[in-house]
Amino acid sequence: MDKVVPQMHRDKIAAYHELKFDVVFVGDDWKGDIVFVELEKELAKHGSSVQYFEYTKEVSSTKFTEVLQSLYDNEIQRKLFKG
Repeated sequence: MDKVVPQMHRDKIAAYHELKFDVVFVGDDWKGDIVFVELEKELAKHGSSVQYFEYTKEVSSTKFTEVLQSLYDNEIQRKLFKG
């Protein structure tokens, strides 16, 4: 079964041991970084891998996260004040 899981912390090795995922996706701006070189080696031991998405300057994951957080916060407030 395919499943997408949001990143809850930055420790990808701990996340692997918690979730036993087949693949983790990251932006290719991290490709070659020592952290991800080591991650690739560790995940390979378990039959898992890192797949890199092409980096796009026009897309801000920070802005995307802020928008999603705002939507979530507004929904929580709506539910709290509805009752």
